[in-house]
Amino acid sequence: MLQAAVALLLIYLINNSCYPSYSSLCVREMFESFEVNNPEQRDLQQRCVEWFTSHLQEQLLGGSPSLATALAPMGGKATDAVDVAVLLDFVKAMAEEVTKSNIASISNIVRELRNKGNILAPEREHDGACHQAVFIACGWISMLYKPKPKPAGALLEIYPTTKAHGTQSSSPRFRSQDTFPSNVSAAEYGMLSFGRLLAALGQRLPQRQFTGGGSPVPVPPINASNIYFSNLVRVGKVHIEWVDCLTEHLVLDERTRTLKLFRYPAYCALICLSAPGSVAFLNKLADDVDHDTASLSSLNTTASQQPPFENFCREILISFGVIFAQDSRSRNESKKDATVAAWPARIRDDVVFRKLRAKSWQEHTLFTYLNSPPLRSNYSAQSDFPFLGAKLLRLQEYMDAQTPTTFGPCFGVISIGLGVLQVALMVLQIGLDARSN
Repeated sequence: MLQAAVALLLIYLINNSCYPSYSSLCVREMFESFEVNNPEQRDLQQRCVEWFTSHLQEQLLGGSPSLATALAPMGGKATDAVDVAVLLDFVKAMAEEVTKSNIASISNIVRELRNKGNILAPEREHDGACHQAVFIACGWISMLYKPKPKPAGALLEIYPTTKAHGTQSSSPRFRSQDTFPSNVSAAEYGMLSFGRLLAALGQRLPQRQFTGGGSPVPVPPINASNIYFSNLVRVGKVHIEWVDCLTEHLVLDERTRTLKLFRYPAYCALICLSAPGSVAFLNKLADDVDHDTASLSSLNTTASQQPPFENFCREILISFGVIFAQDSRSRNESKKDATVAAWPARIRDDVVFRKLRAKSWQEHTLFTYLNSPPLRSNYSAQSDFPFLGAKLLRLQEYMDAQTPTTFGPCFGVISIGLGVLQVALMVLQIGLDARSN
């Protein structure tokens, strides 16, 4: 009896203690905190690790037959479930192949993992499932796309990236954005490079729109007030759509007034605060440049040698800072939306976004660590946002187009009021002149 009580007490203490779970330890081992992090940054990194652990557990909760087949301990014998530790062991093996390969294709990764014994499923019988397993794991770890854990047949499948906004009588014929297939053949497209595979599904890897060499065409500055959240909502009448894909961040649909924002700032902080070696494979995965068509000048720039995935995540965080936390009105507006549950719980409770709503973004140690640009009224699309600058400029153009129509009635009322006041002053002046005479 006493032993049973002690055992129950130990289980309770483990489940309710501050000690990390085994799954969390596995994530922490994969994403090691950068050695130069100060205590506050290390604490934030560990909080992001805890969040990512729970996020992976949620993804695995629904089950994935493809992952279960590919990660079976014996050839062809599927397991009932895959836990975070097993998934991360699989990802580590993938990461090693991605880092050392010239072309990161699904087929190449599957072949190498099978040669090393990381995949034991029979080749002919379960080849499609193995391709799907690599595709699913890459999507969950990189968040460059959102894979379906239970794809149909031997297909590589993602969730549609567009969401309908409008009335029920809107016709699907007249879409405001291009549409792409949500699935492709694993056997046919698995041989393509990772970048080309995603392009077939309508996705794009993070790409620098501006390089360090400058642009022959003058690029206007980004006026911070144009992208403040308070102005986007009040002036631009913009609707925020929270998305799961990094590459959809800041995609604007002007017809429906919809602005897509990445819903997991904590993921970007995890990538930036982790040791460079921990995210090297993600940089390689995102650096799928078509060297046959890329210009020689862009390949030789210093910017092209910088880790693309880390820098893309860094810019996403800085864009969140400018949009939501540079001015007090935007912070208050976002607090209000979070209070009334206008946003999903995941973004309301995000460890990074919650801190942003408290004070100006430049006061957070995270942005000091990111070597963020100084807080100012105007930002450079070329030097401050080489990845996101083009999207921010488009958002600025949209806001500039909204300002006249939005403030026009106000200016009309003000003009009429000034005219009435001027007439009243003239009448008063005439009366005073007549009295003095």
